[in-house]
Amino acid sequence: MATAIHQGRTSAGAGLKRLVLVGAPNVGKSALFGRLTGIYAVVSNYPGTSVEVTRGRVSAGGTQVEVMDTPGMYGMLSVTEEERVARRVAVGGERQTIIHVVDAGHLERSLPLTLQLLSLGCPLVLACNLLDEARSVRRAPNLDLLTERLGVPVVGTVATTGEGTADLMATALAAESPRDGWALPEPFRALVAPLADGDGRLAAELALSGDPEAEPALCADQPERWAAAVAERDRRWGSAEGFAVAVATARRRMALALLDGAVPAGALDSASHANGRWIDRLVLSPWTGFLLVALVLYFGFYKFVGGFAAGTAVDWIDRVVFGRYLTPAASAVTRALIPWAAVRELITGPYGLISLGVRYAVAIVLPIVGVSDVLES
Repeated sequence: MATAIHQGRTSAGAGLKRLVLVGAPNVGKSALFGRLTGIYAVVSNYPGTSVEVTRGRVSAGGTQVEVMDTPGMYGMLSVTEEERVARRVAVGGERQTIIHVVDAGHLERSLPLTLQLLSLGCPLVLACNLLDEARSVRRAPNLDLLTERLGVPVVGTVATTGEGTADLMATALAAESPRDGWALPEPFRALVAPLADGDGRLAAELALSGDPEAEPALCADQPERWAAAVAERDRRWGSAEGFAVAVATARRRMALALLDGAVPAGALDSASHANGRWIDRLVLSPWTGFLLVALVLYFGFYKFVGGFAAGTAVDWIDRVVFGRYLTPAASAVTRALIPWAAVRELITGPYGLISLGVRYAVAIVLPIVGVSDVLES
């Protein structure tokens, strides 16, 4: 089956192997890219977009290797333009190996995407980065057990120090297509199977999830089967969104089952995680969530930013710091050192650089922007 997300595949070139780094933001992809490629890199926009991708070439074991660093993405069901570009790169090459970079200490967040990448059928390596941080909190996974369960190589890395990067490069160059051991469970598999097989199953799943790139092509290729699948999907899950949520939930359960015994005992169910789940329920509940948002908006922004920063802090800096001390001192210095009235007026006059420009920037803008940044961080 040809669908939009599989069209336009390009070869990496004769004799040129391509490694594509894929993963969520803040897992160290760019640092790992730097370790694999050295200092040589070319940054360019993906064709037709303003999204940047980074490419580098190295020679490894006599083989010319192109390494690509893609924008961060959380799943193959793309939401942002960055995620769509990352997906197009991941599915768009014939001579490439995908390196899925994940946070070794929080594998449960990333393995659902790993399971999606497995269904593409291309060589795949799981790079458990930030391994030093995982060790420090006793959450380092059993890499050999994960390799056995996933059916693809799993390599531990620390991009900041270079640990494991040479092994990652060698493993990626020798990687082969994975075995099909993580197909969707029933009843999702029964719904997708009539529409596609092989690596086309992911495209069919995305189309049924409402993906705007996959859905039109599948509808045009198999209109009758597509109509029947949509009717069954809506009967069971209500809509494309309901189907997408159900599939994501199923994959998360699969990821947790895969991690059972592969991470230190209690790491996934520790007291801190129990507290985290309690906080999640509190924040995500429609009953308490709206109340918390209202409290944050009132006390955080209206009272703290609007009352304290824009009121108390601005008034004190303007009236006391500048009004009593800085502006009079600056005026005295300019009168003593500068004989030209026009220059003194420019610096400390009513509309001068210090009395107006610096005063407004520091007394009015700085407190509001500074407090806002504190809240955002």
